[in-house]
Amino acid sequence: MKYSKKITLIVSVAILVSSALLTGHYFKYNYTKSVKVGWYYLNYEAEPVIGDYVLFPAPERAYKAVPNLESVLPKGTLLLKQIIAVDGDQVCSDKKSVTVNGHSIAHRLPQMWRSFASFGCSILAPGTVYVIGHTPASLDSRFYGAIETNTIKSKGEYIGTFSDLF
Repeated sequence: MKYSKKITLIVSVAILVSSALLTGHYFKYNYTKSVKVGWYYLNYEAEPVIGDYVLFPAPERAYKAVPNLESVLPKGTLLLKQIIAVDGDQVCSDKKSVTVNGHSIAHRLPQMWRSFASFGCSILAPGTVYVIGHTPASLDSRFYGAIETNTIKSKGEYIGTFSDLF
């Protein structure tokens, strides 16, 4: 690695860390493929909107929908998913897709997950959002329904990976 890239990397990390410490914001590394792998800047003050990534504890409904989930996802685990619908939106899901207000958003569920998902249409209640991952087998609102906005811990803004710097 060139000397200038090393200096850039060190200075960038120092700025990010000092910024986080001064503002009370933090970072999370997402290593699963349910959303983009990499670092996310956690912003506890921003109001999340459609398209934003949000961090929230796995809902109790997830553990009821998927047998033995707790053996691989301990209760209280924070999930990072993307908001695709907000209160007042109509969300419909079936084995092949998820639509929001008539527009196809998500992909088909793998056969092995279909028995755990909930299908049908609903209008999201006030104070709720529908979240989804980027992979077909992502544990998201298709399994546990909309989440309450008051359970959202933070908005996550994708930064990238260290390899993006090189």
